[in-house]
Amino acid sequence: LLREHSENISWLGLSMNSNGGQGVVYFGDITCAGGITYTLSVPGAEYTSVYGPRYDATTELFTFVGSYTLENDTTIYAFLFRGEFNDLANPAKYVFQMNFNPTLYTTSFTHSTDGMFAVGNSGSVEATDTYSWLYNIITETYTPISFPNAKTTTTYGIIKNANGSYTIVGGYSSSKQ
Repeated sequence: LLREHSENISWLGLSMNSNGGQGVVYFGDITCAGGITYTLSVPGAEYTSVYGPRYDATTELFTFVGSYTLENDTTIYAFLFRGEFNDLANPAKYVFQMNFNPTLYTTSFTHSTDGMFAVGNSGSVEATDTYSWLYNIITETYTPISFPNAKTTTTYGIIKNANGSYTIVGGYSSSKQ
C-alpha cells in the first residue's frame, strides 16, 4: 500500500493535542481527497513537526526531516529520519539533535532533504546571528551556509537537479530580525 502512494506525498505538518504534538504524513493526491494520513513522532519527543518528505523508489527508503522538543526542555532540536516507513519508531533510523553549533544555538530546524543532503538552520534568542547549514547524510558532516555580510541566513529547500548538481533556496537579512 505504501509503495502505491509513496510518490504522492502531498503534505506534512503538525497535529496538536493535549498530550503533545505529532508530525502528520499524508499520502494521496494534492486535493487531499481519499488519501491516507499517518502520524510521525520522533521517539521520546513531546512534540514533533515534520517537513521535507522524500521517497527513493530504488531503495524504497523514506527520508523525513523536521524538529522536535523533549519534555521539560526549552531546546528545539532538528532531526532526520531515513528508513522504511515501518521503521518510524526505531531510534536507530534517526539522526537526533542536528545543530551546526550546539554550544551556541538552542533552536534548530531541518527543513528539506534530497539525495545525500539536508538543509536547516540553527539559532537562538540570545545569539547575534543564525546559521544555515548543509548536512551530508553519508559523512555526517555540516557545511555552514552564510550569505555574504548577512546576520541571518535561512535555508528552506534543497533539490537534486537532473545533472547531479543541487539547488538550495532560502533567505537572509543584514540585521538580526
